[in-house]
Amino acid sequence: MIGKTASHGQPGWYARFQIQDAELQWQEPLHLDMKAGVTVKDTRPFVAIFDNVQGEHGWIGELATVDDLAGHLELSLDGKRAVVRDAMLGSDRINVGIKGLADASEREAMVYARYGNLTGLVEARGDK
Repeated sequence: MIGKTASHGQPGWYARFQIQDAELQWQEPLHLDMKAGVTVKDTRPFVAIFDNVQGEHGWIGELATVDDLAGHLELSLDGKRAVVRDAMLGSDRINVGIKGLADASEREAMVYARYGNLTGLVEARGDK
């Protein structure tokens, strides 16, 4: 990951996405139901992307740099709607979870975050 403000290119970085169960109809419209496991060595490339998009983020960079993350994803796509039934990625230090849906007329999501003993939940509906 090479960006204008920040970069990450250390050897040995990895992210693994292992599909555990999936059904796919490869026709118009595409239909996908999937469950997958996710492991990520650390968040540094994502922090670098955030830094390039948002500019200087100070203490957030230290907060968001985490090693050895694991999680899961349950996703459905049917050509008209995308649904994230359950997505979670985290470690012993931090967790982020998402549930949501989007189609031409509706968008809603919930994002859960935990950092140590601090937790929060944000809900989005439409443009709010």
